[in-house]
Amino acid sequence: MFRYQLVVLCIAFIVCNSTDNSFCEFKDCYIKAVNRTDKFMTLYIKLYQTPVDNVTANIKLMRNNNGFKPFFLDVTIDACRFLVNQKNKIIREFYFKLYKKYSNMNHTCPYDHDLLFPQLWTRYLEDTLEGFVPLVGGEYALYTTWYSKNIKRASVNIYFSIF
Repeated sequence: MFRYQLVVLCIAFIVCNSTDNSFCEFKDCYIKAVNRTDKFMTLYIKLYQTPVDNVTANIKLMRNNNGFKPFFLDVTIDACRFLVNQKNKIIREFYFKLYKKYSNMNHTCPYDHDLLFPQLWTRYLEDTLEGFVPLVGGEYALYTTWYSKNIKRASVNIYFSIF
């Protein structure tokens, strides 16, 4: 006998922070509801020091257990090297598919233009996350911290709940 549990993932909000405003600035960073079930995220990052050819990303999946603590994924990658060979299966299957389909960051370094994520539908993120990570009910966050030349430049945190 099989028991099916309906899992509802609800993306609550996004927080974008530029730690070096001389390097980059977030012009847009928001989630917009289209109707009761559909939402999209929009990010627009203005780059002031181009070309950008040295990028490191720290990606953490966090779970709220008396404060957010790392859960399942805590990886640091050389983003420029990853875009060339894409050997990290976790990042390739989850994160890069997001970039490839919904942004202008879908090419190798250097980046000599602003970074755009126009209308990243949250349903795509939800479906990818549900199929990839074993999640139970609770509050979660996806923390990303971005470095260039080993200097922290920006962070993007997405908070969501599982019901």
